[in-house]
Amino acid sequence: MNKMSSLLFYFTKIISMKKLIGSKSRSAIIIAILFIIFSISNGCTKNPMSDLTGPISNKDNSGFKGGTDTTEVIISGMGFSPATITIAAGTTITWTNKDQVVNIVTSETGLFNGVISSNETYSYMFSTAGNYQYFNRVHPSITGNVIVN
Repeated sequence: MNKMSSLLFYFTKIISMKKLIGSKSRSAIIIAILFIIFSISNGCTKNPMSDLTGPISNKDNSGFKGGTDTTEVIISGMGFSPATITIAAGTTITWTNKDQVVNIVTSETGLFNGVISSNETYSYMFSTAGNYQYFNRVHPSITGNVIVN
């Protein structure tokens, strides 16, 4: 039963209750209607993860080769720190999620994609020179940039 038909069902039940008990309980009926509307509308809130598109994998370390240099980027307070980082080819970047929510680090081109739980890490080795822009899929306005020399 979809939400609208469910609402109509409960509304008709309340109306029929009113006929049975008379007008003395109007406030109870109004409260019941408000409760039902609130309950249904609360169930209609948008899931922030529903905007995610494309493949998501946990610990997708396809580019991780265990390079000699590792550099850390911290995810905290709705941002990457540092937001832009310059590294040499062959360097591994490890993103550490210091937030209390899951974050998803994804390159604009789909080269890397890591689901990072709270206090967990995701690593990727950059073997080719270039400019790699990335963002947080959970909060797409959070962006970062890796410049590989």
